[in-house]
Amino acid sequence: MTRYTFIQTPHALREFVEAHKDTPWLGFDTEFIGEKRYHTLLCLIQVSTPKGLFLIDPLRIEDLSPFEALLTSPDILKITHSGENDYRLLFRRSGIVPRNVFDTQIAAGFTGHNYPIGFDRLLRLELGVKLNKSYSVTDWQARPMKEEQIRYALDDVIYLRDLWYKLDAKLRKFGRLSWVQEEFAVYEQASFYKQDPNKEILSSSLMQRLNKRDRLFLLRLLRWRDAEARRRGHSREMVLSKKNIPDVVKAMRSGGEALRQNRRIPKHLLNKYNSIFSEMTKSPATPEEEELLQRIQEKKEAHPHYELVLELLYLLVQFKCAGEGVSPALAMPRQIIRALKEDPTYRAPILSRGWRREFLGGDFLDWLNQVDKLEVRFLQDKIEILKGKV
Repeated sequence: MTRYTFIQTPHALREFVEAHKDTPWLGFDTEFIGEKRYHTLLCLIQVSTPKGLFLIDPLRIEDLSPFEALLTSPDILKITHSGENDYRLLFRRSGIVPRNVFDTQIAAGFTGHNYPIGFDRLLRLELGVKLNKSYSVTDWQARPMKEEQIRYALDDVIYLRDLWYKLDAKLRKFGRLSWVQEEFAVYEQASFYKQDPNKEILSSSLMQRLNKRDRLFLLRLLRWRDAEARRRGHSREMVLSKKNIPDVVKAMRSGGEALRQNRRIPKHLLNKYNSIFSEMTKSPATPEEEELLQRIQEKKEAHPHYELVLELLYLLVQFKCAGEGVSPALAMPRQIIRALKEDPTYRAPILSRGWRREFLGGDFLDWLNQVDKLEVRFLQDKIEILKGKV
């Protein structure tokens, strides 16, 4: 068994932090439980440093601020693999924003690997290390921990330093260190972790297909579902399954009787919440609800020519990335293409500056901002993309 130190008291955590306040680097990962819970439960923090391997038990140490101070120090390099979820969890817990980060999953996407790439696959390809991932789904809340769980948890941080060292060398060789640092900088912004409390409402595909009256009911239903889940400490899915929501909305168009007659809606839901659902239909929209409903965009059908040209441009990005060893998912995130399909006037901030303009070319990115004005011509020995009126 690999040697490690298990930190389970506030005093031991303070000693660990004091011993590492001048460490040059720190690798870390977390284990947590999110299923059936409203708030994700942080169960374990794994850490590797030049001084060894450490496990921190947040189930026994409520105040993690000493450790969080290391994460916010600009003098200590923090190495993670797919660290977004770890940082997001800690931000929600205490509002901390990390500084001086290096994420091996993102870095790999600039050195010839697909993004996102799993940690075990990246280790095999870069270091020739094969991990045992049989404990990827386990009860991390259980104490005492099993030896196999501990071994699995430590494997997630043992190799981070070597992986960072190798990927960093490749990035410097390819002249892409500044590119990847630009991506890492997003992790160091509080705005990256903040979420619109109305995100579920605004992003609901069902909402876009409804009339105004049904939208108001769905808005109230989703807010009630979230509040009830928060109150009970359960997931929203445990309060009201997403698959039942369309049936509830449809049934409430004609009142509670239609709801009671709908065989697809579980009886226990009707018995428990029928009066609550009925109450949601009785009052007119408040000014705040009206304002929120106005933010919901009508789903527009894009012109077939527009969508085809957009996909052609994305294929060109993929072709460029394949030749240069950069993941297209980083160069042109697919959500940008989806946003452009939904709204031709959409302008992605990340396309207006930085490494993408250097890599793809400013003229190419400008095309994306005027896809509806581009014309594709098939000539005898070439294909032309021109600005024009379609």
